[in-house]
Amino acid sequence: MTTRMIAVIGVISALASATHANAQTNDDDVRRQFDFWLGEWDVVNRFWAAGQGEAVVPGNALRVYPILNGDALVEHYRGVNWLGADILGFSVRAYDPEKEKWVILLNWPSNDARFWTMEGGFRHNRGEFFGDSKTPDGGERLNRYTFSDSVPGFYRWDNSFSDDGGATWARPSYIMEGVRREKGTEKFDTAWLHGADIDERCPGDERRDMDFTVGSWSGTASQLQGDGSWRDMPATLQTDLILAGCAVMSQFTLTTPSGEVYEEFDINAYNGQAQQWVAYTLSTQSTSLKRYEGAAADEDGVITLTTTLPDGVVERVRRFPKNEHEFLWEAAWSYDDAKTWTVLMKGEFSRTE
Repeated sequence: MTTRMIAVIGVISALASATHANAQTNDDDVRRQFDFWLGEWDVVNRFWAAGQGEAVVPGNALRVYPILNGDALVEHYRGVNWLGADILGFSVRAYDPEKEKWVILLNWPSNDARFWTMEGGFRHNRGEFFGDSKTPDGGERLNRYTFSDSVPGFYRWDNSFSDDGGATWARPSYIMEGVRREKGTEKFDTAWLHGADIDERCPGDERRDMDFTVGSWSGTASQLQGDGSWRDMPATLQTDLILAGCAVMSQFTLTTPSGEVYEEFDINAYNGQAQQWVAYTLSTQSTSLKRYEGAAADEDGVITLTTTLPDGVVERVRRFPKNEHEFLWEAAWSYDDAKTWTVLMKGEFSRTE
């Protein structure tokens, strides 16, 4: 058993060792650049459609809150478009010290729930973030999100795209103007914000594979030691359905014997087009997004997700439904291209509500 293997602490998305964890930046000012966005906001959307002019749509809302000791932020959004159709959105953003950029993970499902990412940063109080996509005819498209005019209680967020590599940019297809909700105003209803009143936005039995993990849980995480024994540590887990059931979001906390608290955030969604589960994780050890993929649950309801680490090690995370009030998980590594596995973490959770 190597030193790296026994140093692992992690769960659900699995193993973040000292070797694979990213060094945290000492520049706290960079990590605080999105703090202006924390809180609840009322939003007016201005949409632009070629040949139809501008439509101004009030009545939109979003909530932004910190996770992982403030090193990342989560956004939940609900609104309507110019046709009156519901829009649900989610994002998580964190500063990646390896890339020296902010990375934004987004999911705004319509009839599917696909993730995409954008990267960028702030300069002179203006944030610009870029990501690639395809044009309707299959060409390359560069997308840009811009945050600007951020003064106390107000900000502007708009999007645009370029089909010529950034030489020219289209007129923003929407502009979101946020006004901070006043203190004492009744908070947004969580169920409404998450779209719990919307039926079958993302239909399909596969999307329900992880519903057994939804709720508040406590349990024990066990870590394999060098002598083959297991070290038990108390752990808690909160899992919620978001985006009208199109995604599952979890926040996990583990306390080591020395009193150190390890936290992990993960978001999972089933991509119907690719017919696979996709998950992303962040942790207090690493604010670089890690992506996992896996098939729908097997006949026993077991979910298996894997990723390949930079050095070729394959990491596997599995969730096992036990009964209505308990489920099991395990995290393993393979050094031979997934031929054999070493379980390094395992655990059992019991429902607390």
